[in-house]
Amino acid sequence: MITYNLNDCKISKYEALYRFIKEDIISGTLKADEKLPSKRAFAKNLGISVITVENAYEQLISEGFIYSKPRSGFFVMDISRYLMGTGAFNHNSGLSNSKTTYDKSDFTGTGALNQVSDYKTVPASTNKKYISNFSISSETSNLQSSPASPEITDLQAPISISASHPQNVLVDFSTNQTDPATFPFSTWAKITREVISEKQSALMTNPPVGGVWELRNEISNYLKQFKNMNVSPEQIIVGAGTEYIFGLLIQLLGINKTYAVEKPGYDKIVKICNAHNVKTLEIPIDNQGLDISIIRHPEGLITPKPNVIDKTLSEYINAPELQIISSKSSELSNIKYSVKDSAKDSAKNSTKNYIKTSGIISSTLSYIQEPQILHVTPSHHFPTGITMPITRRYELLMWASEQTGRYIIEDDYDSEFRMTGIPIPTLYSIDNNERVIYLNTFTKSLCSTIRIAYMVLPLHLVREFNNNLSFYSCTISTFEQYTLAKFMETGHFEKHINRMRNFYRKKRNYVLNVIENSKLSQKAEIMEENSGLHFLIKLDLGKQNDENYMQKLKNKGVLIKKLPESEHTFIINYSFVNNKKLEQAIDVMYQCIDN
Repeated sequence: MITYNLNDCKISKYEALYRFIKEDIISGTLKADEKLPSKRAFAKNLGISVITVENAYEQLISEGFIYSKPRSGFFVMDISRYLMGTGAFNHNSGLSNSKTTYDKSDFTGTGALNQVSDYKTVPASTNKKYISNFSISSETSNLQSSPASPEITDLQAPISISASHPQNVLVDFSTNQTDPATFPFSTWAKITREVISEKQSALMTNPPVGGVWELRNEISNYLKQFKNMNVSPEQIIVGAGTEYIFGLLIQLLGINKTYAVEKPGYDKIVKICNAHNVKTLEIPIDNQGLDISIIRHPEGLITPKPNVIDKTLSEYINAPELQIISSKSSELSNIKYSVKDSAKDSAKNSTKNYIKTSGIISSTLSYIQEPQILHVTPSHHFPTGITMPITRRYELLMWASEQTGRYIIEDDYDSEFRMTGIPIPTLYSIDNNERVIYLNTFTKSLCSTIRIAYMVLPLHLVREFNNNLSFYSCTISTFEQYTLAKFMETGHFEKHINRMRNFYRKKRNYVLNVIENSKLSQKAEIMEENSGLHFLIKLDLGKQNDENYMQKLKNKGVLIKKLPESEHTFIINYSFVNNKKLEQAIDVMYQCIDN
């Protein structure tokens, strides 16, 4: 039986065990499909608790390093073909750009290796994708009496109403706004006063396009400590929101490229691509995230090409042979098409090389070409919550390494709020070929109205960015940048993240508990991944139309959005939910279901 020395570790034993096993899998010490010891036998051999082994196994499963078989046990996932042969990936710099061999000396530092003390008491048994019998933490019962921090004095305090949040709204599940009660106003105000007092000259100096050095340096330190990302401040570009940053990336990488996005996914990314008049492919996801096979063979997709008709292709299409069908898509400009099997001449057969029996077209047709740029959310897919396993991540990296000019934009929008286990390693941290551009925002972690986002560019793209786009002005005021930099430097950001992680874990459990104890539970299936600030709920609506159901909810003050390209599945954003009105809102959701 495999044995590890977990004594004297400065991190939790389950994380140390997880790291040891992961390193042995990457190095090949543990072979593909090799059976791991049972939880009970492993625990006895190592002199640790069964729950410690269970938590380590759950973390490895969530990252795709091992898999389980019912009544058979746990087995090593085959990742060897992604690590050998191409020379693209060197496991010595794989999941960490610094250390990947672990002994006692590795566990004596601070930051990333110690950040998970917050998780040690979280049972791994709650880490289920489909929860039919809810597993709710006992801490839910303390939701009303135990504030998450001195500044969060009442978790059920009424949320302030604004023009964007009408008075007749009972509960809004459609927004991911920040609850005002959770923001550290007094600390932020104190630091702002200090910055104004200490940096009057700097505040009046226009910052470079990438942002002030102090903020970029603090972000660099944060990424190193908490995400094992070795990046220099010069690689970090700060901007006013993810949308603005993505627009810069399109200009940097090229408007002549084809961009691929996840479907379903963050719809604003598609809109930004369309606004820049670039070709966009919406790639369907499977249960592991973005489907790499469609990326390699996108012949079944038609990409929008506004105001341009490719006459060569259009000549192949005769109206009698092309059946136009109304789209079920929310985008009115999109239509579905199918080519009848009766099309047999060579021209029509040539068309079939570009299109399948069904696909998407947006007002005009153009040739399909394999995308060069991918936008993905691997740590927590929006909106399904899927975590991309390590095998799929390596597949994407292999694809990117095969041709010059291919890049992956990793959108890590809410990875700080993984509710159980340790944070999933970033795609950037296992890329050795400078093909990943990392994208993140403070909108989720700090406040939805602080529009500060950033990207981490590979070094060779930093030079290109400075040469071609340095004429832009930084879009964030120096007041906000220096305040956030000092907020991070003094440790307040780390404290805030830990506090909010606990707060949102309790709030999520409370929302799930209310659903479980309501009549709605008879009609509901919860789908979640124990991360992020939303989950999915699938309702048994019978023959009722989703749009009709949402309108009935809206008439009674409950706002909700459906999962695109799905039926009867809805997104529950809980960050802005008023807990005092939650039970009433859940009852409304039940009452609006046609019996």
